[in-house]
Amino acid sequence: MPLTSPENAASGVSSAPVTPTSGEPRNSRKKSFFFAMLGLLVFYFSFSAAPHRKTQPTYVPVKQVKAVKAVSQKAAGKSARSWFAAIRPSCNAVEVEAHIQDRPAPSDNVGAAYTATCLILAGKPDRAREVINELQQDKRRDAALVVFNTIHPIADRGGDMATLPGMLVILDYMPDNYQALYHAGIAEAKLGKFKDADEHLTKFLNLYTRSDHFTRRGREVLEKVRAHRRDVDLIERRRQRDQAAQDQAK
Repeated sequence: MPLTSPENAASGVSSAPVTPTSGEPRNSRKKSFFFAMLGLLVFYFSFSAAPHRKTQPTYVPVKQVKAVKAVSQKAAGKSARSWFAAIRPSCNAVEVEAHIQDRPAPSDNVGAAYTATCLILAGKPDRAREVINELQQDKRRDAALVVFNTIHPIADRGGDMATLPGMLVILDYMPDNYQALYHAGIAEAKLGKFKDADEHLTKFLNLYTRSDHFTRRGREVLEKVRAHRRDVDLIERRRQRDQAAQDQAK
């Protein structure tokens, strides 16, 4: 049945049959292809213009980096102090090496410092030096300070003799530590090591000029040390003179 338009049907006028032409399906396919390609291009450019989060560098403020580093160092220090508090009863000549091997300190600078401190308390200053010397040059003074802060209260309570080996280790890395100089000098004077006592007490009095018990005690001991050294020198000169006279008499 021939197709007529609605207008012609109403007027009664017959129209020519409307039959689809062979070109229409091809034009439809072209339009579909065109719009498909247009959609792909829009998607491509919209994706290209979007920021690539994974490739963008992340910048952390310097203050934030320092703060994180400070927190991590504080945590490491707390961990090392906890280790030392637990192992301190074993910081003696009999047990120290085995306990340090079985339960090593945290593997950081503070851990090494407390390991050296434990060895000092156990009477092993040479082993303590070995541990400190394994640190970087600029970290050894910090380790010596940890040792000093631990044994200094013992020296202040009259333990100059007991802490002398530790004070000498400290002075290897902190030669200007006037408190270590004082305690070392006092102990050396008691042991008859007058040359070393003279050197350490003299340096202490040059660095520490406050007028208090320590300077008064340091001067008093230093005067006795020097008087003794003069006596020893006098006795030695007399001995040498007598020996020379005997050799001439022969």
